[in-house]
Amino acid sequence: PREAVTIMPARAWRGSSLGMPALERRDREVRSLKIAAEERPRRPVRPARRGDDRGGRELTSASSTSGREGRRDFFLALAVASSPALCLPHKASAAVAVIKPELSPDFTSFDRSDPNLRTAYEMIQAALRAEDVQAEEEAWSAVISRFETSIGKANWAADAVGRAYGNRGNCLARQGKFQAAISDYNKSIELCPYSVDPVLNRGVAFEGIREYELAIQDYRAVLDVSPSDPAAWNNFGNANAALQNWDVALDAFSKAIAMSNFFSFASVNYATILFQRGSDQEAIREFRKILIKYPSFTDARAALAIALWLTGDRSGAETQWYRVEDSRYADVEWLTETRHWPPRLVQGMKEFRGIVV
Repeated sequence: PREAVTIMPARAWRGSSLGMPALERRDREVRSLKIAAEERPRRPVRPARRGDDRGGRELTSASSTSGREGRRDFFLALAVASSPALCLPHKASAAVAVIKPELSPDFTSFDRSDPNLRTAYEMIQAALRAEDVQAEEEAWSAVISRFETSIGKANWAADAVGRAYGNRGNCLARQGKFQAAISDYNKSIELCPYSVDPVLNRGVAFEGIREYELAIQDYRAVLDVSPSDPAAWNNFGNANAALQNWDVALDAFSKAIAMSNFFSFASVNYATILFQRGSDQEAIREFRKILIKYPSFTDARAALAIALWLTGDRSGAETQWYRVEDSRYADVEWLTETRHWPPRLVQGMKEFRGIVV
């Protein structure tokens, strides 16, 4: 099992039920843009379901920490955790997203007697239940192919197809295909300008290709209409931390924590920035508090080990380190390029690993 602990994963967009009666749905672990570590061993993010991740588990596979509490749909997590960041062949660009909730369609106006609406609904439910990312991608492509020509003819078609583009973008992002994912998110945003999910998820994809300014631009758009979204604040913090905007990042993580009692992603990120800024003992207390709640949270334990080492507690550092089971934390390149630990912790790991072999 792998843990995803940097950015909040992409959000799988279930959206509305297209005005149809709700069907019973099976929750399942889903993979992500900072993710898919089970399939390709080797950082985390957001096309995925909403909810607070308890214990910093990677959303693609269960570690021994406790489960999540789904709050609004489901986290998806991104493939950044399992694939190196990719670069676009040219400077990435994107139109500034302006989310307009007031444009959300009146789902009660959809004609339930329309057989095509029923078919679209059933195909969407089938896609959400797909057993693996390839099958899911194919299922969303089928929705797009079948109903895109209905846009402008049936009042439900733009919403259905827009959701399909957004969720197919999640599938592509989970496979590290960030350019293709961004293209799908752009189409989803065009068709569904009232939805925050494709904008949030596009930000995650931009992080995957290290376009942090563009990611921040998308997260700001989400926060403009959803200022109480802890995952958006966490991702906003991550993108700013990548640019070493420490004060902005610390404030964003603090807001995310205040909005959710179980947001372990934001909590560990907050503590790492505290340590970077020299608040050593406060950071160590925060790491210990996280581990009291989530003893199997590897990221917090590895960071605590290095924090203890750098503050002179060599014995405590070694004790904590020998409980870290994820070998990626010994890889300084992974910590820097994928996990995005702040420089001080990364340098500490270099020194620590030079002595503890």
